Amino acid sequence: MESESEMVVFPLLLTPIETNYRVCTIPYRFPSDNPKKATPTELQWIDVFLNSIPSFKKRAETDSTVPDAPLRAEKFAQRYGDILEDFKKDPESHGGPPDGVLLCRLRELILRELGFVDIFKKVKVSHSPSFLFHYPKILSFYFQNT
Repeated sequence: MESESEMVVFPLLLTPIETNYRVCTIPYRFPSDNPKKATPTELQWIDVFLNSIPSFKKRAETDSTVPDAPLRAEKFAQRYGDILEDFKKDPESHGGPPDGVLLCRLRELILRELGFVDIFKKVKVSHSPSFLFHYPKILSFYFQNT
């Protein structure tokens, strides 16, 4: 289900997102780290996201709902790759320091800006019948073990 509504702060959080609250619980950096130099953990995760670009690009290229999908997919790959390389040089660029949540949000933002609403929609649709078939068993197992 797609939503056109604007993202809002989860109302049960004690502090708004704009404060020091960090969704990501993996410590990519510590207060003692140089804010202008990417940490080894940040560099490793940036590489994970860089290595994922070809598969996201390939999936985007085949999105029949987007005019000029191959051209837009190429733009996605270039823009997202440039942002990731920027993070390597300056971890505070693009709203950093980078963590998995920010890297995913930026990837999705670029895809949406280029007209890709959901490049995994075909996968979701094709797997839904299987999920619905197994869902009652999953619930039964869960409630028997809680």
